[in-house]
Amino acid sequence: MGWLTMITALVKFLGAVATYSKQMQSEKAGRTQVIALLLQRMSDDLQLAARTRTEFDRDLLRNPERLYDDDGYKRSGDG
Repeated sequence: MGWLTMITALVKFLGAVATYSKQMQSEKAGRTQVIALLLQRMSDDLQLAARTRTEFDRDLLRNPERLYDDDGYKRSGDG
């Protein structure tokens, strides 16, 4: 094998390593973006639940007699 063949093989190998590295970085960035999106959605859902609970508690304090009003939702213990 001549020097030119060895250098060509080395350049091809380094190109393949660079391509693989770039692909791995791209996949990692994609996973990171998906995780960030999911965490944002979870945070939004938790904030909505907290707001809803606060509103319910405020309404209950203003009108405690409405606690047992029928809201139209059948629960498993209802007859």
